[in-house]
Amino acid sequence: MKIKNLFIAFAMVAMPLVASCAPQEMVQAQSIKTIDAASANKIVATNPNVTIIDVRTPEEYAGGHVANAVNIDFKSPEFAQGLKRLPKDKPYIVYCRTGHRSGLSMDAFKQLGFKDVYNVSGGITAWQGTGLPK
Repeated sequence: MKIKNLFIAFAMVAMPLVASCAPQEMVQAQSIKTIDAASANKIVATNPNVTIIDVRTPEEYAGGHVANAVNIDFKSPEFAQGLKRLPKDKPYIVYCRTGHRSGLSMDAFKQLGFKDVYNVSGGITAWQGTGLPK
């Protein structure tokens, strides 16, 4: 019984030490969160590497979209394939019409290992409603 307790105590001490030796890319935290349109605009204005993704249908996108936004239709069977083509270490701002579909898409970004993704609460409706650049 003493050997078993000793093993458990060793494991409790050793496991955090072993985990701390993991390569940096394995422990890099994901930043996947929802932000408002004003915060999205600040990110766009200050980060030239950010990519804006519109997850609405092609018809909705054609009806008006944020400047330079890339259209990857959330309702399309190829949605996940479209995301897989993107670099996972770049920052992304994702929107739809009201924030619902883009919010649902966050699970896909997370599962695919994206590191820095922001969902625009209220979608393009909020973006346009605040008078921000389109």
